[in-house]
Amino acid sequence: MPYTLGDIAEKIGAELVGDPTLAVQGLASLTDASAGDLSFMTNKRHLGDMQATQASAVVVGMDFEGEHDCALLKVANPD
Repeated sequence: MPYTLGDIAEKIGAELVGDPTLAVQGLASLTDASAGDLSFMTNKRHLGDMQATQASAVVVGMDFEGEHDCALLKVANPD
């Protein structure tokens, strides 16, 4: 069942950077994600994976400011 990023952001208390109507259908690691997936980055050592991911959206820390081609869900503690 797909969820919109707006719904997810509201449920997890995230600041959404992107389209709130965008739907995601699955969860995957940064390297395994494809369009329609939600992923996460908990450590900046994965920045290269973040920049190359095909995920539609990624959960990141509030301090994330790197380059990205996807929507972001910024949270206080992405762990």
